[in-house]
Amino acid sequence: MALDIPLNQSTRILRYHLCSDCWEILQEIDRDRQNQILTISCITDDCPNQGMVSVQYVEERERIARIWRRNARKYLAKELSWIAPLPKQNQAQLLQAMGYY
Repeated sequence: MALDIPLNQSTRILRYHLCSDCWEILQEIDRDRQNQILTISCITDDCPNQGMVSVQYVEERERIARIWRRNARKYLAKELSWIAPLPKQNQAQLLQAMGYY
């Protein structure tokens, strides 16, 4: 779905906003100089593109997600074995685990 925005705000919106559904960049589709309207859409083909969000919002959400992931790894490592990092091994141990020795 394409979005129509005023032409005088187009530079700011294209620079500082992303698609609200997939967080990809927005691109210009059509420019109507007579009505001063710019039509924009997401660069992803199958994206419904129902709106836009600011780059700052996306960066903040990604920062929070990294914190949640770090906390989940920290507190669930004992309960879920696939989350716990593998112990460090030297080259000989790695080759032996792969069946070379």
